[in-house]
Amino acid sequence: MSDIILIPLGRLRPDPHQARRTFQRIAELAESIATYGLLENLVVRDADPDGIYEIKAGERRFRALRLLKEQGRLKSDDVALLRRPHGRSLRKSCRKRTA
Repeated sequence: MSDIILIPLGRLRPDPHQARRTFQRIAELAESIATYGLLENLVVRDADPDGIYEIKAGERRFRALRLLKEQGRLKSDDVALLRRPHGRSLRKSCRKRTA
């Protein structure tokens, strides 16, 4: 089962296996988030023993949120996330949702 949770930005980390190596237009995305809010939640895997959540989808949004925080423009440090339990494939969930 997936849950929507609020987690402080500092308790998130990028997926070390992220296929994307360059992230473009982060400042533009940050402006959009500042204007309209976060329109799509980041997807994370359950927290590790240290309470850190790994981002499975939404690293560009994460980087944009971090930029807003650095600029002092983020209203709250808490971010709404979709939490996926370990072992649940994001790809399988997406296929199921679109079928």
